[in-house]
Amino acid sequence: MSSFLVTGAAGQLGASIVRELLARGAHVTGTDRVPAPPSLSSIPWVERDLASESGNGLAWPDVDTVIHSAGSKRDHPFRAGEAVELLYANVVSTAAALGCSRSVRRLVLISSISVYGATVGEIDESMSGYPVSSYGLSKWLAELVAALWVGADACRELVIIRLSQVYGPMTSPDNAMYRLIGQALESGRLDLLCPATLLRDYIHVEDAARAIVEGALGCPPGTYNVGAGRGLSMGEIAAAITETSGAVLGRFAGDEAAKDRYLSTALFLRATGFVPRIKLRDGIAREVSRLRSEQR
Repeated sequence: MSSFLVTGAAGQLGASIVRELLARGAHVTGTDRVPAPPSLSSIPWVERDLASESGNGLAWPDVDTVIHSAGSKRDHPFRAGEAVELLYANVVSTAAALGCSRSVRRLVLISSISVYGATVGEIDESMSGYPVSSYGLSKWLAELVAALWVGADACRELVIIRLSQVYGPMTSPDNAMYRLIGQALESGRLDLLCPATLLRDYIHVEDAARAIVEGALGCPPGTYNVGAGRGLSMGEIAAAITETSGAVLGRFAGDEAAKDRYLSTALFLRATGFVPRIKLRDGIAREVSRLRSEQR
């Protein structure tokens, strides 16, 4: 099996990727701007802030594949003051990872549904849309940097994985799903300011990590969407939250301006056979239980 370097390995997604690789018997090196968490103390670790690096002087010895998960994941409407910070976090860090990857066979770049901008409905990889958030812009530029770098023979293969919204431990409380869970736990009632039929796309972090590893191991080079595989209605999400929290389901306020938004994952399914294992209700039940225990 290939030898892997995972950037952002202390983060929510990066740590899950490392655990998935280790479960498959891979040799893994982690890098992050912080020390290795106790759960990953057994693997080789490089403490570096890629967002402040040019890539010069860095090297990943004996690494065949880089999975680039490092960066900021804050996503909200464009704010000029934060654009520079996100460009460093997501674009400069990508350039640094690439700058020391000339001996690497494959780069797996973790991107986001946010690169599609305001595109709505079922979104496939052929669709284009201008990013409407600082985060989406930074991920889109990171994709361009990686594609140009690979074209200049920095490494031979590039796999870009555009993720839907990832949930699970370490998700920001500002995430829409987690605001709903918080409301249910705090008030015992859940009211939504959207139609029950509105479709969104969530994937549990463990499934996201498994998909990324599948892409790293065997996907043909290219760009792939990874998500739930279908639109998840807000009615489904609300029902899962209320059923597992004991809260009462209140009203849905029909905001007709809200549009469905979810990823088509048919291309990735054909390439890898990947299907998420963690059902929405089970994933939400885990998070409700975890958050409830943290409140005690």
